[in-house]
Amino acid sequence: MLADEVDYVVGVDTHRDQHVLAVVVASSGGVISQRSVRSNARGYAEAMRFAGERPELVAGIISIAGTLESTCNSTAPIRLLQLRGVKDNTVPYDGIAFSHFAHAPLTSIATSLSTFAKINNCKGNRQTTNTLGVFDAYAGCRAGGGVDFVTLSRIGHVWPTVANSGYDTSAAVWAFMNPTTHK
Repeated sequence: MLADEVDYVVGVDTHRDQHVLAVVVASSGGVISQRSVRSNARGYAEAMRFAGERPELVAGIISIAGTLESTCNSTAPIRLLQLRGVKDNTVPYDGIAFSHFAHAPLTSIATSLSTFAKINNCKGNRQTTNTLGVFDAYAGCRAGGGVDFVTLSRIGHVWPTVANSGYDTSAAVWAFMNPTTHK
């Protein structure tokens, strides 16, 4: 049972125009913090900021086909897992001055990763490549922090699945968030 594994869960109720985020006590379901955000780039930035404001409650942040569009001034370590497809033209790797999709500028993935590497005092990264894509993991991060970046070669701006990318995102997300298996 999830409540036996973690103390808190961040739940997201998604809708077309807005998303509602809540930090919930896993054992009781009590809401201790919540925020509504627009379902656009600015709302995504607010969601990232929401997680960054409560690092003692957040085991990590997982971004699928996204980028960091806000300042994250956390002094506590925050783990980040970022997954994206090489063919993603919606959120370009190098960022864009103005995205017609997001109606805002988009920060480059390298800048997003660098922000979290600095928060976590990471010293470098190791990279492995295989037929599925490129896997980066920053090294030497302080305890409780880390930055992992997965670039999958066969997909664009979609949720990566075994069928479309050969990558089991659900298993990777659980392994990343599971307190008994994460680095």
